[in-house]
Amino acid sequence: MVAPTVVGLLPASIPSPVNGVWNLGPIPIRAYALCIIVGIVVAVWVGNRRWVARGGAPGTVADVALMRRTVGPEIGVKAAEGIRTYADALAMIAAGANRLGTSASLKILEEAEE
Repeated sequence: MVAPTVVGLLPASIPSPVNGVWNLGPIPIRAYALCIIVGIVVAVWVGNRRWVARGGAPGTVADVALMRRTVGPEIGVKAAEGIRTYADALAMIAAGANRLGTSASLKILEEAEE
């Protein structure tokens, strides 16, 4: 087991980029923004793979994430396709849905209580 103090120092040991901005002609590319975009793309890709492995339609996670990003937090996003288990519901909520449409509500609630 690693000591908690070592784990706390691990992020501090990751070096920062020497140059935080790369200029591609007139367009500045910022390292921080690039890392955020890569993180979002990886999260949607992993979420989509897991969703498809559970029998969901390909692209659903990406659609929900895109809708959430487009409309912002003020407007609700409803996911209503292929949500059959508690894990499916959590995946859609993680992708950005704040409303779920499902015909397996009782089953999902029973799984959530366990």
